[in-house]
Amino acid sequence: MQSKISGRTYPFEVKPIIIVQELETWLLADEEAISKVTRTTVPRVKGNLECITNPKEKLKHILFNAKVLYTDEVAREIAKESDLSKIENRCPGFKKFRQAVIDC
Repeated sequence: MQSKISGRTYPFEVKPIIIVQELETWLLADEEAISKVTRTTVPRVKGNLECITNPKEKLKHILFNAKVLYTDEVAREIAKESDLSKIENRCPGFKKFRQAVIDC
């Protein structure tokens, strides 16, 4: 990524950060947020979330069990309800991403 932007100038520092395979990894970090959106109790996804091979499919499965279709709006609602501290604690990549945004 650095080579793609070498020689270019920006009015801000560019910090390439690899976050996760899919953003749904972060949505899986807060089962309480998913529970609020689905209006059902959703169990906590165990283990290292950033090692889940297909987090989008995992989230779709959880939502399917709660009788909720995965849509952009559902993802947006989960994100709105999510506790950033929970995501940060469960997803080290998010912590790096958040700090890079704060540092801008």
